Amino acid sequence: MPPADAGLLLLAQEGVASLPGAVRLPLFPLVIGRDPPPAGLKIAQGAVSKQHLTLTPTPAGVVVRDLGSRNGTIVSGTRISGEVLLSHGDLLHVGNTLFKFVESGILAFTAATARPFGFEGVIAGPSLSETIADLAIVAATDLSVLLLGETGTGKEVFARAVHAASGRRGRFVALNCAAIPPTLLEAELFGAKRGAFTGADRDREGLVRAADRGTLFLDEIGDMPLEAQAKMLRLIENKEVLPLGATTPEKSDARLVCATHRDLQELVAAGRFRGDLLARIRQHRVSLPPLRARKEDIGMLLRHFLARDKRTDLVADFRSMVVLCHYDWPYNVRELEAVVRRAVALVRGPTLGERDLPEDVRECAENYGAAGGLVARPAIAPVVAQAGAITPAADELRALLAKNDGNVAAIARHYGKDRAQVHRWLRRHGIIPESFRS
Repeated sequence: MPPADAGLLLLAQEGVASLPGAVRLPLFPLVIGRDPPPAGLKIAQGAVSKQHLTLTPTPAGVVVRDLGSRNGTIVSGTRISGEVLLSHGDLLHVGNTLFKFVESGILAFTAATARPFGFEGVIAGPSLSETIADLAIVAATDLSVLLLGETGTGKEVFARAVHAASGRRGRFVALNCAAIPPTLLEAELFGAKRGAFTGADRDREGLVRAADRGTLFLDEIGDMPLEAQAKMLRLIENKEVLPLGATTPEKSDARLVCATHRDLQELVAAGRFRGDLLARIRQHRVSLPPLRARKEDIGMLLRHFLARDKRTDLVADFRSMVVLCHYDWPYNVRELEAVVRRAVALVRGPTLGERDLPEDVRECAENYGAAGGLVARPAIAPVVAQAGAITPAADELRALLAKNDGNVAAIARHYGKDRAQVHRWLRRHGIIPESFRS
């Protein structure tokens, strides 16, 4: 049987809020509709049929079945026919209401938890509550922290929160290791004495010394040259650095927080990253999920960015929320932030609509199966056919990602599948499409 804490997260609805943010599914068939039986879930919308669909627990998981509704039922962008087995993260579109299905852990979304000190400004839903709670404890120690995740998932935001929660009196100093030429990186990090190299006309403190008694955040540490890695080991072990051209080491009590979107273990195997350094920088390791895996956060992030741009008067209509939630966000929160800024600049009136979104975001809904004028996709296969589906081999997926520069939409077209299905395959194999993008 499916877990007892499967459920639905409310992502968007049209009109006045009338549904709870999280709905725990019972261990018996649940009828959803405008006028369901007493134990059903009522959605008071004209676009919802009296008895619209059922969600039924089975040994394989939760099965959704449309009950011949007038406007149909859409699962992850595809209008269904017959029965379909839901997968974790599927989007369920009923009338003018959009849910996300979670196969377990719904209770975490029903419990209200306050943000710990230092993390008050982190915009994230309950799926990251445990991660934040652990980081808040680790922040008060001297443990090094390694933040893993795709580009744009908010690694620097979390690094700053760790520094704020640490109580350290020094500065937060950040460096993107991929943005500095290897020949200049050591001087930037460790400093240099006058005359150490051509153009060194004065002593330079270096970022490590600047972060003394504070936090040194090294983004994209996987791009750090091996020579600099050796010096980082000295900093971690002895709390000291040797500036270029110096004969005497200098002390620095900088707390280290590192981040990368690369697989550091693979870099160690390839001889491009020191294993002893990896062991020291990952004393506490955190993996930040991509935005497509936590689409329940899109609404709160949208409101945060609108408030920051002083446009709290703007309200996104239901169609635009459907598009935003259906889009896969390959560049994560950073991309959503850019989309909101563009919309704020171009929007006319108090409503943010689909027309205010960039073309590449709108394109994801061209074949969306929702009612209201969008073209419906062919119905997806019923449960029996899905159960026999074969997941492509990891090497096959990697080859296609390399050929298509990490474009998940191209892989979906190759297989004739929805992008959500391709992302599920990639997660199953532990493949990060970001690492294939130039």
